Amino acid sequence: MGMKSYLVNAFAKDAISQAVEKKFTEKLKEANITKLQVERQDRDWRPLSTTPIKDFNPIEQAKMFKIAYFLYDKNGIGHAYIEMLKDFVIGDGVTWSCEDKDVASIIEAHWESPINQWEYKQDQKAKEIGLYGEQYYPVFVNEANGEVNLGYTDPEMVEKIETDINNVEKKIKYILFDAFKDKVSKNEYTIINLDEDVNSPTYGYMKGEAFFFAINNVTNQPRGRSDLFATADAIDAYENFLFNRAERADLMNRIVYDLEMQGLNEDEIKTKLKGFNIPRSNEIYGHNEKSKLTIKSPELGSQDASSEARLLMNHFLAGLRVPPTWFAMGEGLTKGTAMVMDLPTKKMIRSRQKTFRWMMQTIFRFVIHQAIIAKKLNAEKKNTKVYLTFPRIDEKEIEVIASALVNITTALTVAEESGWITSEDAAKKFTWVVSRIGEEMKARDNEESVEEEGKEKLDDKLKTLYGNKPRADTGDSDEGDND
Repeated sequence: MGMKSYLVNAFAKDAISQAVEKKFTEKLKEANITKLQVERQDRDWRPLSTTPIKDFNPIEQAKMFKIAYFLYDKNGIGHAYIEMLKDFVIGDGVTWSCEDKDVASIIEAHWESPINQWEYKQDQKAKEIGLYGEQYYPVFVNEANGEVNLGYTDPEMVEKIETDINNVEKKIKYILFDAFKDKVSKNEYTIINLDEDVNSPTYGYMKGEAFFFAINNVTNQPRGRSDLFATADAIDAYENFLFNRAERADLMNRIVYDLEMQGLNEDEIKTKLKGFNIPRSNEIYGHNEKSKLTIKSPELGSQDASSEARLLMNHFLAGLRVPPTWFAMGEGLTKGTAMVMDLPTKKMIRSRQKTFRWMMQTIFRFVIHQAIIAKKLNAEKKNTKVYLTFPRIDEKEIEVIASALVNITTALTVAEESGWITSEDAAKKFTWVVSRIGEEMKARDNEESVEEEGKEKLDDKLKTLYGNKPRADTGDSDEGDND
């Protein structure tokens, strides 16, 4: 760039833009076209080089939120599904552990903060990520000590997500609707990502103003979808069906008394009805051949609605991926069939646990990074990983794994002693088996430390058996055999 171009760009950029804007507006007026009309014509077009985005428009996204909340708040099935999924994902609560005590103190302060309240709010976060399909957590960092507190942004307030023009998977920021400008201190938030600027003092650490998490979406669909969205129409149809059946049952239970009186005119009938009392139970109604009392009810015809109800319920239960036995519809099923039907549901719940584990680990990683930036934590030669333990989905699986653990341990020991596998491989296999119970463990990285500890345990055992008495050396030696 030449000096002239540099000066023009630096000092006259705004003036040139205003001049172009003014000229452009004049040309539009001459053609009797408004700028808004041009923007509307180009609104649905995109450059060929960019990735198409499959998101709803902001109005449709907000409508999805309202439908999901309505089903959760007003519909028994929608409410039960969201709460049940949250209960299985969180159970008695997620617990954490750290190998380094300094890292543990940082996480504990964040966990027990009166604002964060992870012990209580983990249920709320797990519930709302399923209900809305996305969550926004602005962060408030104490610059003095690096402590992090989480906030909350209602998904209905968010108008759009901006992504990297070259990488749709990288979310840059989220922007609120203009209607909330006067109600919040910020209208847009930079989404937390890893700092990739090599010239930045926070290079290699996470930075940003807010967390953003989304589920039930595809790669080029930045915003999330509610767990209830795909089956919302079917759930609503089932609710209307039950309401109509209840209304029909109410009509069928209604009765009227038909009193027939022969030979009387209208005035005489009215006079007769004024003094007539409907006979109660076990009372006798006496009359002659000119009067007759009958009870009549609506003749709507008999119809068994159970098959239609089952059809509708199975339709949306398949979309929710839960078996009918979880919603009190187990007629005609055997125990073996019922036990097999919930396998996809368990897989789905484990997948949600994996997602929620990633959410928590991402937040904790940011917390640790802020402590390092504030020089409250020295990360050199420290294991900064936070291990999370989620509850098991099926308690019976724990019994099966626990009973098999002894046999697996014996098999690994024999394989190691026979030289088929190394001590490190045996430790990794054992750790994997234990992790099936729900405990997140780390295998030993150093094989020599495993072998050294094994030798120390063997020496302790021999000392217990023989004391300090000399023992015969059963192995070969360069000095010859001992007598």
